[in-house]
Amino acid sequence: MLPIFPKIQRRHPWWIANSKPIFLKLGIRIALVAALAQPKRFPNPVVWLDPDRSCRNGVKSGIPCSGHSDCLENIEMVQHWICDTCRQTINSPQDGWVEWTTIPSTGRTHIVREKRIVHYRTASPYGPDGSCQFDEAYEFANGEGIVAGRSLQEYIGPDGLMKLIADAADPVFQHIDMMEMISRIQVPSYDRTKGHFAKAMAEGVIESKLPKGYYSQEEIQAVLAHYNL
Repeated sequence: MLPIFPKIQRRHPWWIANSKPIFLKLGIRIALVAALAQPKRFPNPVVWLDPDRSCRNGVKSGIPCSGHSDCLENIEMVQHWICDTCRQTINSPQDGWVEWTTIPSTGRTHIVREKRIVHYRTASPYGPDGSCQFDEAYEFANGEGIVAGRSLQEYIGPDGLMKLIADAADPVFQHIDMMEMISRIQVPSYDRTKGHFAKAMAEGVIESKLPKGYYSQEEIQAVLAHYNL
């Protein structure tokens, strides 16, 4: 009596023609079953705390808990800047402007005497008749200064960082603290907190682990939370 599924020799023409498609289909089915069996992974949620709730470290706050390194991974960093003219908040890169004044130097060269972050004209709190940006006529009358600038948006992200690094390497900006400018533009919330670090260290709010003038996100977020900035 012949078996229901007769044994087929591996050199048999049917085996040669059909073995690869059979195992390919079987492999695809196994892979699909394995994928469906895996637990679904979702991105970490943004954790906003109510005033009467606390994070895993017991901190109670009305802002995102980002004062602890193990809580930072669940926090969406929000970037704001401070206008060097009106000292009010620049809420988005589109509302900001990075400008500088170039003056003649020895020979045919020029140097930048000031570089700053301000509100773009249409976003200035001084209204349609005022501006946070340089007065070009005044700057030219004061040492033949030539005003130039770019949207703050152009200095955001990896390409923006590269532009800032290029500026730092340019002799034209030799009198500008470009490391401070890079920190202000690129490091989340640094510009809002930089004026509070000395007080925070004196009061024991933070104990900086980096050289003077450089602060981690853990320290920056602790200052934000402590002084409700």
